[in-house]
Amino acid sequence: MVAEQRKQQEADPDTRKGYNFTDIDIYVYSVVGMISVEKGTTLQAVSTYVVPIVDIQTVKHVKAMAEALRIIISKDEIATIQSAYTFDPLFAMNFLFNHNNIQPYGLSLTAANVQQYQMAARSNALLKLAPYQARIPEPPR
Repeated sequence: MVAEQRKQQEADPDTRKGYNFTDIDIYVYSVVGMISVEKGTTLQAVSTYVVPIVDIQTVKHVKAMAEALRIIISKDEIATIQSAYTFDPLFAMNFLFNHNNIQPYGLSLTAANVQQYQMAARSNALLKLAPYQARIPEPPR
């Protein structure tokens, strides 16, 4: 499915051209594509869990994202996507959250994870909730 989408993208004259994929881009693209094949959906439906969103270049791709509302991705699948490339948020976030290189950066980190705070005090910051949780409609009775 992903290879077919790639061929269609290359053949489509309305698709933006000129972006040279690096090896990292291709690897992330393939990981997201693998999960989309397992879920039986499009690449765009799964790529809402990746920033920037993978392969959104035409209006057709944006319309395909509506399917993302029915897709539920497990924590393991999210970890697989995130492990495809180690994100470096640069200064000051990498200084605050990964000064000692003992924890990967992620959006679930809170003040309790700031390593400079950990050296001086204990923090009981609340855990962050998942940013998005799909709502599964109940079947009609």
